[in-house]
Amino acid sequence: MALDSRDLFVVQRTFGADSDNIYKATAEQISDFIASTPAVHYMGARDFTKVAETPGNVTGDANPQDGDLWVNSQTTSGRFAWGEHLPKDPANGTSNLPVNYFDKCIWNSTESRWDVFAGNTSEGTLTDVTAEFPLEVDRTNAAEPDISIKAARETNGTKVVDEAPSGDNSGVVEAIAVAADVAANKGSASPNPYAVVPAHLLKVTNEALADATAGGVTDVNGVNPKADDIPDHWKNDADTSTYATPAINVYDGTGNVKDVYVEFATENQVGVSYIAPASGGAVIEFTNAMENNPEIEDGSGDPLVDNHGMMTTRRTFVNFVPRDFSILNDLPAIT
Repeated sequence: MALDSRDLFVVQRTFGADSDNIYKATAEQISDFIASTPAVHYMGARDFTKVAETPGNVTGDANPQDGDLWVNSQTTSGRFAWGEHLPKDPANGTSNLPVNYFDKCIWNSTESRWDVFAGNTSEGTLTDVTAEFPLEVDRTNAAEPDISIKAARETNGTKVVDEAPSGDNSGVVEAIAVAADVAANKGSASPNPYAVVPAHLLKVTNEALADATAGGVTDVNGVNPKADDIPDHWKNDADTSTYATPAINVYDGTGNVKDVYVEFATENQVGVSYIAPASGGAVIEFTNAMENNPEIEDGSGDPLVDNHGMMTTRRTFVNFVPRDFSILNDLPAIT
């Protein structure tokens, strides 16, 4: 993947008079900004204990730049010899700092000195491998221990023991359910509520459902929903106990109409929805809005989060960054 200087990016200004506005910026503008910003540049490895290897003294070197990072290549401990630096020897605060292999230094152009910091050459050694049930370690070959995980088995209809040595049913899943675990005993908990149900138990359930619904639906009875779940434009303004416009009409055999109402759809309820208004500040106002705000107006006139309206293309465009960044305004200068 390669960028072109004409490619566009989205920038949101977070301060000043233009705070929270969204603008476009070119790849060239971003590149110029990065180039003018100090950064750390890895330069390579050299001997910190030799004056002759000081950056800028070696043939072909340019003077060190702010953020140039070097690594000490000298494996024998010595004294930092590249000129002004911090810290100094902690023993007296004035002598050159002792340095070791793989210590690092970075050029600080503001103070015209090298800031030196220690590297980390410590290495750990693996001495053993342990595992908790249901993981197991086979140490037949001590140099190459073999780690495995127990597979889950069907329960015997009683509570599964999760710990060794009796937890023979636990493994990759807690357990595989048997018929007793999913028996339709209302009021009684399953012996293994988190056991995985295998296909043969689901097949039995599906067959029972097929038999139970074989006769088809013979009638539909409308249930009056809660008032909070009915859109205002479905209610009769004069009498909120009746509803002017039904969501669904169900006809009986004589041509009469039975009104059936469905509830609004929310995160945890199946139902109907409506298209949210696209006017500014209508239902997508994020300022001080929280997930638990009421879903209706609170009387203060401040818009709250609507939990029923569907997003349209227009409403999405008004509130979110468009796919085509070129239609955004140019990024203004900082004032």
